[in-house]
Amino acid sequence: MDIPSFRLLAADTEKRALLIVHGPSGAIAAEMAYPDGFTPTAIAVAEDGRRAFAAMAASGGVGALFVLNLRSLSVYRLPVEIPHPAFFAPIPGAPVATMIAPSGALYRLDIQDLTVRCCGQPGIAACCAGLAVDRTGLYTVWESEAGGILACFDHYGNLLYDRLLPGVPTALCRQSGTTLAPFTGADGRKGLALYRDGTTYAAPLLAWLPPGPMWPGAAALSPTGDRAYVAGEETGVLFIFDLSRLTVMQTIAIGQPLSSLCLLPGGRYAAAVSTAGSLYLIDLAQGAACPLAANGRLAPYLAIIGGASSGAE
Repeated sequence: MDIPSFRLLAADTEKRALLIVHGPSGAIAAEMAYPDGFTPTAIAVAEDGRRAFAAMAASGGVGALFVLNLRSLSVYRLPVEIPHPAFFAPIPGAPVATMIAPSGALYRLDIQDLTVRCCGQPGIAACCAGLAVDRTGLYTVWESEAGGILACFDHYGNLLYDRLLPGVPTALCRQSGTTLAPFTGADGRKGLALYRDGTTYAAPLLAWLPPGPMWPGAAALSPTGDRAYVAGEETGVLFIFDLSRLTVMQTIAIGQPLSSLCLLPGGRYAAAVSTAGSLYLIDLAQGAACPLAANGRLAPYLAIIGGASSGAE
């Protein structure tokens, strides 16, 4: 099996370090320590591939953003205090990022001017369950008393539209004009809510997971948006959906439940972190998975250095 080389950015919670992992060998090429008292909540690679960001939470409801120079392999803390970043993502095409605090407040961080602006917060009690960002907007899913809500904002935090979901969302991913929100319904059924850009209907297309005790967790979309990859929590199984038919076309036994999943460039392979903290490489075409680093130390966040299809955790 000829696997192309790739690089991953990960976080080691035991060593308190950000890691660059070479694939497919799984060798750790670099370790960049971060200070005590911080816990990673998200990592992302900048669009130019020269920098990466690690959003971290500290005590007292505050946070910090660490910037990684991927050429010099150095790390520094951005000199601005930010709220606890429950969710974080850079906005393409600008030195700006978006954050969502545990309260649900949406923030815009200007990385160049070092300013933080609150764009607003939900008018109802709601908990954010996922964030995806691309050049068209900010996509979010929320758990509320009514079930679930998909809300899309522009890059300045202005609400463009919202949609009721058919259940409680568990993740969110977006790729090639497709938005995917795995959910758990009030009747116990688990499925995927699928939205395509350019469609006029508000109700999503629906695909269903097989009956069972698991619920949908980490998810990713293929580069063309025609397939979805969804981890079944507590089962150690990855479900592959044909989104043109809205059916499960294949399952892959991983051996451990997955907490994060992202596709490598090209879409044939994926990297994943298990709930036990081990790193896996998955051949999506052959239906096989193998551990890259079974150290049990990795946080549930991954980013591809050099570009990747959109995934979620």
